Amino acid sequence: MVYCTKCGTKNNPTEKYCIHCGAPLDQSKKSLEQKIEEGAENFGKNAQKWGEDFGRRAEKWGEEFEKQAQDGCFGLAKNVAVFGIILGIIIIIAGILLLVGIQLLRILGSVVILAFGLMILIAAIKVLTKKH
Repeated sequence: MVYCTKCGTKNNPTEKYCIHCGAPLDQSKKSLEQKIEEGAENFGKNAQKWGEDFGRRAEKWGEEFEKQAQDGCFGLAKNVAVFGIILGIIIIIAGILLLVGIQLLRILGSVVILAFGLMILIAAIKVLTKKH
């Protein structure tokens, strides 16, 4: 007996189409082991193709990342340097103010606000004028 793979109806081995639903019957007498082996081979081929495609994409991503890293760690190195300079200037000014005896908190608060505003302005100008 041959079973229809679509509806499960029993059919005579000589039938080419299911007597219930009309679907073509699989006339091959492949064993389950052969079907599993063919499926495994197809899966292996597809996995290899996917791996090769992924490898090419990963290589491209790596090249792009390396280029961006060479451009200054996405621009962070320069921004950190600017921040360090401004923070150093603030610390020097605070030290001078302490030596002179001027009320530190009122002036230092204003200097910090100005420094952060200046940093934001510089960063925005750098981003807007950067050539891509």
